[in-house]
Amino acid sequence: RGYVLKGDERYFLARGVDAISEAAKRAGLELCRHDTQDPDFAPAALLDDLGAVPMFASGRCVVVHNPADLLKKVGGKDSAFTRAALAELADASRTGTLVLAGSGLRADHPVVKAIAKAGGRAVDCGKLKDLSREYGDARRGQLVRWIEGRARELKLQLSNDDAFYLANAVGNDLSALDSELSNLAASGGKSVRESVSWDSGGTPWDAADALLSGDPARALAAIEALFRSGFTQTDGRAERSPSALAPMILGTLRTKTRQGLAVAQGVARGETLAQAAGAVGVSGNWQLRNLQSLIAGREEDEWSRMVEDVGELERAIRRPPGVDVNDFARLAVRWRRRGRAGARRR
Repeated sequence: RGYVLKGDERYFLARGVDAISEAAKRAGLELCRHDTQDPDFAPAALLDDLGAVPMFASGRCVVVHNPADLLKKVGGKDSAFTRAALAELADASRTGTLVLAGSGLRADHPVVKAIAKAGGRAVDCGKLKDLSREYGDARRGQLVRWIEGRARELKLQLSNDDAFYLANAVGNDLSALDSELSNLAASGGKSVRESVSWDSGGTPWDAADALLSGDPARALAAIEALFRSGFTQTDGRAERSPSALAPMILGTLRTKTRQGLAVAQGVARGETLAQAAGAVGVSGNWQLRNLQSLIAGREEDEWSRMVEDVGELERAIRRPPGVDVNDFARLAVRWRRRGRAGARRR
């Protein structure tokens, strides 16, 4: 009688709707699709599809994309869509199904609860975790495991190394990853590195972390990839403008360099890492491990200089010609860790 596909991963939402639609066709239902983000969306047509009896089918499969706004109360009362959906789900004489697909769907909403009461399914369609957000080994993280699973579905032999390369090269874009995997399956044995170009742009905060790592090679790669391929936002749009990307990177750098300076000062006073980190609001084992790797080998004066570097770029961003990829490339070199000659040669 109903399905709730909740989340903002469009690939999962599309596959879920496609699977339900195919099942509805096999069951002889009339398929009716509505999308609130479509310029031609007509609320009255949606209400008609919910309330009227189809002429040439036993029932309807009514799919509503992005219904969150339709489910909101109006003047403290249930919306027209909520009332119509509840009436449809409560009518035992009706056949058919109602599908809600999109983000912002609350489990405690009356329509969502009514779907569950009628024996309907709720499916999590949230985005998978980016590699940089994994708590453990990223090679065994959500994104890499999904790539390996999808490869098995396509009867494609793929090593963990190749899956990890794909996750890095393409990024957390499941539609693009699916396309690359399909191409690999049809390529007749071409290697992943032969077939897949490096198109991942990354995120501003990943680029900031790479700069703070003190590894120029990693930092330069992250900065170049971000400014070349852009930052894919939740609506699927890639932001490539330096005037938009630079403030995002600098915002993260400002916070983390100030934290690094405060922690370095605290440790120099004899505090433990946990005590110094707690004073700047950093707690938890994962955050502490990240902070420990960040401050290792950097003294208080170096952090102070890094804070000044960020401040200088924040002032430069307000005047022509602004800040671009070259400014961050200079930071990558300037902030390199100087402790190991071998690392410098590499």
